[in-house]
Amino acid sequence: MNKKLFVLLVEDNEDLIYLFKEVFEGKGHTVAVARSIAEVVKVYQDPIDDQRFIYALVDIHLGSSRDNAGILILKLIHEIASHRTLACAMTGDATEQTIRAATQVGARIVFPKPIDLDVVRIQFEETDLEEVITKASHNQLTGLLNYDRFEEMLLVDINLALEDRYPGSNKSFSLLSIDADDFGSINKLYSHRTGDLAIKAIGRILEKRLRLGDWICHKSGDEFLIWLRNTKIQTAIGIAANLEDAVAAAEVRHSDGQLIPIRISIGVTGVDMEQMRHLTNSEKVPHIMEQAEMGSHGLNKVKEKRKGERRRHNT
Repeated sequence: MNKKLFVLLVEDNEDLIYLFKEVFEGKGHTVAVARSIAEVVKVYQDPIDDQRFIYALVDIHLGSSRDNAGILILKLIHEIASHRTLACAMTGDATEQTIRAATQVGARIVFPKPIDLDVVRIQFEETDLEEVITKASHNQLTGLLNYDRFEEMLLVDINLALEDRYPGSNKSFSLLSIDADDFGSINKLYSHRTGDLAIKAIGRILEKRLRLGDWICHKSGDEFLIWLRNTKIQTAIGIAANLEDAVAAAEVRHSDGQLIPIRISIGVTGVDMEQMRHLTNSEKVPHIMEQAEMGSHGLNKVKEKRKGERRRHNT
């Protein structure tokens, strides 16, 4: 077994913590221990592990045999990190009601106590976590987040900010709406396979230039979305311009070596957080997408702004 795991244990029983670390670390795996919601959040905010896939094992009854604090933690993990976490639960009260409550907030497996840690370890080791998570939340062509998962993450981000629980001082958000220019021509002149190659190249270029904490989504076809956190619209316009330049400068070649020109156009939408306060959860993200659609009937606003700036410089 060559696979090394990163495992988050959410538990406050020191004896169990000791045994868990002994079993998992003894096999070369990395274990992070969290005893509260705050400590769980800290694990996920660690930039070193920002892209790491995580196995989480959460004790449903933290602090007290009657307290279901672990359910709240499972819900939090599902909301903020289900795109990179396989969450499991353990309980000394393995009733149908408890198991249902855990699975409803994202637990894939519920282990009864007393728990056989070697069984848990083998279960984790034999699960291809990246494949399980990626199939559920990522686009199969580009490997980027799919729209359904992206939409869920946006709603969580917005609500955290509205509740003053957002981990940033600047609670401004911007959305970049990205289309590949003349993408139909690439499919027509070359092939759909070449078109797929171009889309994957655009996705890689955009993802490589994301800042820590920003999210990218392959919405469909030649459409991408980028969520910029702690970013006002003027800053977002500058980021969009840089992304357009990066894609234009890239070299994508056909199988015969011919250079395929790729370009993108980007629309920029600022999120009105005061308006978000008056919308229901089911209305928030669709409203942002509607504003993005209305504001970028062309996705040329970044290009037009830059043309205007060049004209002013030339006069």
